[in-house]
Amino acid sequence: MEKPKYATTFGGSELDYSTQEYQDAIKLGEFLATKGYVVKCGGYYGLMEAVAKGVSNKNGMCIGVTNASFDPKKPNQYISQEIKCNDLFDRLRELTKNTELFIVQYGSFGTLTELFIVWCLAYTYTIKDIEICLIGSEWNIFIESLHLFPIKTQEFQLIKIFNTLADFIIFAKNK
Repeated sequence: MEKPKYATTFGGSELDYSTQEYQDAIKLGEFLATKGYVVKCGGYYGLMEAVAKGVSNKNGMCIGVTNASFDPKKPNQYISQEIKCNDLFDRLRELTKNTELFIVQYGSFGTLTELFIVWCLAYTYTIKDIEICLIGSEWNIFIESLHLFPIKTQEFQLIKIFNTLADFIIFAKNK
């Protein structure tokens, strides 16, 4: 039996179906499912729900990695399986475990935290042979602002920025 491929998505919980980001996240989930990925996400609402919905639309598997400290918050209806972690640290450990593709969408503090943790794990070689992909033109401005800090050029090369979902899909189709 072939070992499963895991993709983890990070994105904001406050966006709803009326936003372009939400609609793109559904398409992202559909794309990942058709590429054979088991998708992991935070399991709640916003872009997490949208990705899970897309995966569900294509009969794929989406694991919602939730956080017991958020109880009684319920996971979204589209996840295939819930893994409930005790705290944020356990949740992030589970989201990064065995993952080869990380996709970071539009989001707030949680999404930024997830990005920085994955980026740092890649930088320290704690996790190897991964792709960290940021989707959305706003990431260009954000990453450019980080050049004010003593971050080395090779550390910036650990991430890839795609202005649109279509740009990411063109890249990922060749993987």
